Amino acid sequence: TRVKLLPAFLNLFNGRSYNIDRFFSKAFEAALIRKLQAEKFDVIHLESLYMTPYLPVIRRFSDAPVVLRAHNVEHLLWQRQAKTATTFGKKKYFGFLAKRLEVYEKSAINRVDGIACITTDDEQLFQRFAPAVPTAYIAYGLKLPEKSNSAFLGNTVFHIGAMDWQPNIDGVNWLLQEVWPRIRAKNETAALHLAGRNMLPELRNLKTAGIHIHGEVKDAHDFMRNYQVMAVPLLSGGGMRIKIAEGMALGKAIVSTHTGTEGIPVADQKQVLLADDASAFANCILELLADKHKTASLGNEAAIFAGEYFDRSRITGKLLDFYSRLISEKK
Repeated sequence: TRVKLLPAFLNLFNGRSYNIDRFFSKAFEAALIRKLQAEKFDVIHLESLYMTPYLPVIRRFSDAPVVLRAHNVEHLLWQRQAKTATTFGKKKYFGFLAKRLEVYEKSAINRVDGIACITTDDEQLFQRFAPAVPTAYIAYGLKLPEKSNSAFLGNTVFHIGAMDWQPNIDGVNWLLQEVWPRIRAKNETAALHLAGRNMLPELRNLKTAGIHIHGEVKDAHDFMRNYQVMAVPLLSGGGMRIKIAEGMALGKAIVSTHTGTEGIPVADQKQVLLADDASAFANCILELLADKHKTASLGNEAAIFAGEYFDRSRITGKLLDFYSRLISEKK
């Protein structure tokens, strides 16, 4: 699924969405046909918009209702990336991709039998774009990890996230360039720990005092337990932030942008601290680094919220109810 220059270039002239095209596999389609011919299914669940190119094959070989599990309103992510792009070329190209993806997405969501939305904000948008398609708000479900009671390393900040996702790349660059210098100017011993798969070479080779690059870690929860403050510096993106859900369940004190907590009804100063400009973001982190009692209080409230909001057993029940509704309507 990686971006390839020649297909990306040729796609400029075929009128289709490259975001979608690069996820299509003829071999997978053939395997899917064999599976649909061999078995009968009650529901066919498409995990994300990028599975919808297989809809024609599914319709040909099955009469089961098709549910789209929508991770995001995908074209909005690309619209945001176009707005935040730092070069003219990226801004124009991301805008171009967003327009084609929007056309495709609005068509695809009107061709499924139901949409399982990951946030209430997304559900409202899908209801607007596809008013005839049943929707349900099904939050991200976690097998909740045990809240961390072990001691963390004080005066530390951490970020964990896949570094092959553009919003994470942009957010980490903002954290390093705009936020971290402000923190170190007032707290000379503060340490920042960055983890995530596909860490960029320029970050892996970073030699800056107080910054530690871990790359992909064996156990994300163990990594998160080790440090004091979780930073979520997202400037774009959409849908549910899975790492925030995990961090909250672990009882971590979290500083995030408002974009980072979109779709999660948390309250600023209760379950998280929210800030959108570099100075305010830095000050929130500095406040927590200086006050372990506030760190603990914020983390406790976050863990309580996660238990009520992300418990997988509750979420699974809601999803099965939605399946049952669609099956009965299909009969």
